[in-house]
Amino acid sequence: MDNLISCEDCGKSVSRRALACPNCGSPIQEQNIHKETLEEEPIKELAVVTLKKYIKPEPVKSNFQKGLSWFPVLIVGLFIIFIMVVLSVTSVSLLLAVTAIALLLPPAQEEIAEHFSINKLVLYVISGILVLFFMVASTPEPSPEVVAKREAERASQKEAKSVSEDTSKAMLAMRCELTIKPQLKNPKSMDVDFSATRRYSTSTGFNLEMSYYAENSFGANMINKALCEFDKSGNLINITSLE
Repeated sequence: MDNLISCEDCGKSVSRRALACPNCGSPIQEQNIHKETLEEEPIKELAVVTLKKYIKPEPVKSNFQKGLSWFPVLIVGLFIIFIMVVLSVTSVSLLLAVTAIALLLPPAQEEIAEHFSINKLVLYVISGILVLFFMVASTPEPSPEVVAKREAERASQKEAKSVSEDTSKAMLAMRCELTIKPQLKNPKSMDVDFSATRRYSTSTGFNLEMSYYAENSFGANMINKALCEFDKSGNLINITSLE
C-alpha cells in the first residue's frame, strides 16, 4: 500500500514508480517531485524560524560604546598610578594592581565570560576587591618612632584610667583636698590629718570624713572637718563642712 499513490488528475490509485497514470496518462514522477518539495519546504521554514528564535544575532556596538567600555580601565589605572606615586608599592601590591586592570579589559572580560560562563558584573566586583587588597598591601609600615609614640600614648591612657578608677583612701583624700584648697583664705596652709581621716562605703559610692588644718581670717591655724561624697567610680559629688 505504501507504493501506491493517488493520481492528482483522476484520483485513481497508481504505483509510485509508474512513469504515467494508466487511466489518464498524467506523469506520475513529476507529481512525486512536486509532493516531496511541498513536504520539505514547511520543515525547512520551521527550522529557520526555530533558529531565529533561539539564536540571536550579536549586537553591533558603536564606537562610543566601545570607548565607554574602556572607561573603568582608565579610572582604575589612574587611581593605581596615584597610589603608586604617593605610597611605596611592593611586588605583591603591584601584582594585585595588574590583575585588577586585566580583569577590566574588554577583550579579557569577553574571553573569561565565554569560557567560564561568568557574568561581567562579577568580574567588576572581583576587580574592585583586588583594588582594595592593593590599597592595603601598599600601606607603608609605621616607623619605629611612630610605634613607640603610640605605645607611650596607650600606656599613658591606661595609667590615667587606672588613676581615675582608684577609690583608695589616699586618692579620695587628694581629690577632696584639691577641691577644698582653692576656697581657703590661705590655701598653702592646708595640711590634711590623714590619721584622723576616715573612708567608708555607701549604697551610692564612698564617703570620706577628712580632717585638716588651715589658717582662718585671723591667721590662726584651726582644725576643720569636711564630708566628701563620691560615686562608685571615685568621682567627687559633694562636699559638706562638718564644723
